[in-house]
Amino acid sequence: MLVTVLAAMALAPPQVGRGCRDDRGQDRCAPAKQAKVRELFRVRPIESFSGSTMRRVFFVDGYGRDVVAIEFLREAQKDAVVRVHFPADKGSKPVAPIEQDLTGEDWRQILDASLHFDKVFASNPVLKSASRREKSENADIVLCLHSWVYWAEAIDPEAKPRSAISDACNKQPVEQFAWAAARVARQAIPSCAALDERYSRNDATLLGTCSILTGDRLAAAEVWNQGAGLRNVDTPGGMDDLPAYDLLLDFQGTKRSHREAKEFWRSLMKQERSPRFSYYRIHGLSADRVIVSGDLIRDVAEDKYELADIELSWQKDGGLFHLESIKVGPYLPVTD
Repeated sequence: MLVTVLAAMALAPPQVGRGCRDDRGQDRCAPAKQAKVRELFRVRPIESFSGSTMRRVFFVDGYGRDVVAIEFLREAQKDAVVRVHFPADKGSKPVAPIEQDLTGEDWRQILDASLHFDKVFASNPVLKSASRREKSENADIVLCLHSWVYWAEAIDPEAKPRSAISDACNKQPVEQFAWAAARVARQAIPSCAALDERYSRNDATLLGTCSILTGDRLAAAEVWNQGAGLRNVDTPGGMDDLPAYDLLLDFQGTKRSHREAKEFWRSLMKQERSPRFSYYRIHGLSADRVIVSGDLIRDVAEDKYELADIELSWQKDGGLFHLESIKVGPYLPVTD
């Protein structure tokens, strides 16, 4: 006998509408929560765009984290644009939204994709399909866990605003529109379109990655596309995956070059409490020079750690970027 479990629905209390609850249990349909989300992304209520044509989508990932908000806007006497907004984390400097003009084809795709996003299927296609098989002895157990949540809004001149929210478990039209919007937005912004899809989960997370690209963003995207090499810097063999031919390492004032630099880095990453690498900005100084800024994180005791600033300098040579130097500052204790 088939047992179908839709966790995001089964765990929700009766007062929370179907498809409204994210993985952290927050009611994404509640007006108070929606107001906080708009504040998080620093965007205005959809009603404030009365007289214009606007489509907007908010993405929440499978762990209840706000990812991006995408706006498609066409105001009177202005070209259509797409804006990608990023959440403003507490204590951090807000990241400015990315804005890009849209082609006529992009705009048409968004209008077509948004025609019926606020419609609701009478029955869940997953449940319906499962019920047909429930008498089978070998039927699968269907699980829906860590569901993404999508909130879409629309307004047109002389029309009332439309809105819809659903999680991925319910397979409603708003989900299809949300991913169409993410695809159009990413392809419309050159630096976001340049990011390698292999190194991110989907179009929404790739748009989120765009928030750390600054300066010459196309050059920054090229370095991000180093992929596994850049992400494995904090492993013993991490340097082996990077194009670093004449590497200069300045580790807290002591300089080492090439082979000595790589050997020192390998021994550092083999320590029992080896530091972890986290980067927060990839800045294109020019088409040929890029700086990756981040933190080297070292655990010193339970629930206590230290941070050191780290910069990775990249230079393009022969049409490809290679890692030229690494500079690591002193470790400083992190206090609450």
